[in-house]
Amino acid sequence: MAQETIADVWTGGFVPHQFNGRRQIFTSERVITRDNVLNVLQKALAVHHRNREEIEYLEKYVRGIQPILSRIKKVNGEINNKIVVNIANEIVTFKTAEFAGEPIQYISRGSGDDVPEKVACINDMMISEGKQTKDIELAHNMFVDGVGYRLIIHDRDRTEADYLDEAPFEIYIPEPRNTT
Repeated sequence: MAQETIADVWTGGFVPHQFNGRRQIFTSERVITRDNVLNVLQKALAVHHRNREEIEYLEKYVRGIQPILSRIKKVNGEINNKIVVNIANEIVTFKTAEFAGEPIQYISRGSGDDVPEKVACINDMMISEGKQTKDIELAHNMFVDGVGYRLIIHDRDRTEADYLDEAPFEIYIPEPRNTT
């Protein structure tokens, strides 16, 4: 049995340069039934867990928890410089700011007396839902994890008293580790 290196233990056995994006989860089953659902889920979870491990590694890497911190020097052990120059974080911060730095404003090319009011209403809904902050979170997920998800749900339980939240929907950015 080959001896494990610190990098193998730290990264879960995969080499960082092999990250080529998250794997999509497919099944060859045409119909999911009571008889095959467990088998399909077991196969899908194996791929999901691999994706989750890679996402966790990448999130740690961007936060500055990098393999050099776990390095054990075999020759001249007394000289063991461990410096993290976190270029990954700089790149992600720059690209996120470039991609989602300004909030999206909706406009209309249509005409009509009520069009400006409707466009203003949509813009107000996006502000009330904090869409710019969620866009920044989504961009961060895409640049670090390789995937990003947005979930928009209709507010079914909304009553007349709920006018503090102007939008008839909710926007969520699911955690890619639990969504992939």
